[in-house]
Amino acid sequence: MKRVLIGFFLILAFIIARSQSVNTQTAYNFLKEATRAKSLDEKQKKLAEAQKYIDEASANAETSTDAKTWFYKALIYINLYRLSPNDSALFSTALTSFKKSYALDTKQKFTEEIKVNVDTLRQNLYQKGVDKFNQRKFEESMNQIELAANVYSIINLTDTTLLLTAAVAAERAGRSDKARDYYVAVLKAGKNTPDIYFGLTVFYTKLQDKKNAYEVIKKGRELYPKNQDLIKAETNMYLAFGEDNKALEQLKLIATADTANPSVFYAMGTLYNKVYNDTTKTKEVRKDMLDKAVLAYEKAITINPNYFEPFFNLGIMYNNVAAEILLKANNLPNDATAEYDKLKLEADSYLTKALPYLEKALEINPTDMDTMMALKQIYVRLKQTDKAKAINEKISNLQKK
Repeated sequence: MKRVLIGFFLILAFIIARSQSVNTQTAYNFLKEATRAKSLDEKQKKLAEAQKYIDEASANAETSTDAKTWFYKALIYINLYRLSPNDSALFSTALTSFKKSYALDTKQKFTEEIKVNVDTLRQNLYQKGVDKFNQRKFEESMNQIELAANVYSIINLTDTTLLLTAAVAAERAGRSDKARDYYVAVLKAGKNTPDIYFGLTVFYTKLQDKKNAYEVIKKGRELYPKNQDLIKAETNMYLAFGEDNKALEQLKLIATADTANPSVFYAMGTLYNKVYNDTTKTKEVRKDMLDKAVLAYEKAITINPNYFEPFFNLGIMYNNVAAEILLKANNLPNDATAEYDKLKLEADSYLTKALPYLEKALEINPTDMDTMMALKQIYVRLKQTDKAKAINEKISNLQKK
């Protein structure tokens, strides 16, 4: 009698296990029928049946350790997701199922099919991300591309190209925190590119995190010593941290390789100009900085004759030199007439130098109020009455708008 009972229990266990295995196959059969369905309604019904049977199989201890169960579940849920693309839970279940199947597939019966499906998913998500990027929906683009990169992790691979693309989208979206995470993930994956060090340097510089910014740019420059983007990132880093001398040296380095970039020479001019404005420097040093600033600004203008900033800065610089000379003249004793007249002539000569630069700046940007106000003061000072009246009317008209 005991033997009969034992045999009965063994048969019962076999029947239960087989019924769960049948659930897996039944689910797959419904999936095949869904793919052949001629109407959306029929497709939905077949997939609903497939979902019911595969959920039972994946929840049962007898079949939940079978790679086939999870592979079929992944396929079913991907098809369900395609019908309801806003249901992220369906997509998440599909990815989890692929991952489980891949891990359980020790005999590699489904490995190649999983890889093909994962790669197809990755490409589709990436294309959606690109489409969003082209529509300037950068945060949505970032999320789609990140999802595409995460899909690849199912088969234990890191798509560093996708992560770098996601970083670009993140930066455009103003999500420098996410961009940082992507760059770090790429580094952890063992890939080094100038873009990574550039992006991380910009990120830490924005945060005023000097320690990390220095560490990142040092490593990047060691690996890519001639990369112009990294040299520029280092220059901007020095500027952000107030290290003007280091920034100037970097700009000189850039200028030797990028002789046709007006912004490089403009930046050099602003740094020379800044040193000139430091009244604690000696007269000789300030004069040298003034001359170098003029040369740098002029170089920028030569490269780009419609570059507003160097025209404006040159005009304002000459105007400030004149103001400094006039201040010195006004502080003279009343009986120092000859010296006063000499200084006044010198100041007027600098104002005369300033005029063509400021007039060109106004020609480039006709509504710039700072330029107009500076011109008004110079015209009055040089007794150019008609020009002073004209610019004053222009200022009044703009202020009324």
